[in-house]
Amino acid sequence: MGLLSDDDKKALQEEFGKITRKINIHFFSSMESEECPLCNETKKILDEVTELSNFLNVTEYDINTDPDSKLKFNVEVVPAIILTLEDGKDLGIRWYGIPAGHEFMTLVGALIDIGTDNIDIPDWALEKIKEINKPVDIKVFVTPT
Repeated sequence: MGLLSDDDKKALQEEFGKITRKINIHFFSSMESEECPLCNETKKILDEVTELSNFLNVTEYDINTDPDSKLKFNVEVVPAIILTLEDGKDLGIRWYGIPAGHEFMTLVGALIDIGTDNIDIPDWALEKIKEINKPVDIKVFVTPT
């Protein structure tokens, strides 16, 4: 039995129908269950999501057997999800932890925004961004609390 209901799958397929470019979902896990107790559930979620669109592809890496990929993508902890475009362009988007509950819709929204290349950023925010003249590390935490 899947994690997503048939109604949810249908709604997601409709939303994913807007996607026009391929997205690579890089999933970092660990075979050591004590090191990553949520990796199996995270993998199930990603598998179900990628089944809903031909534009979504997931590649799994085990940080213990593929340390080069961990370094390449600068993975800090597992489970980790990194989104890149088909050409390999790293968008700098990282998820640490399982994208379940409220966090699931954040992942879905990001996939749609990236896949449609239609990220709605207000003009005032774009002007502020243009003023940034040094590297910035932005972290966003999503939680219902």
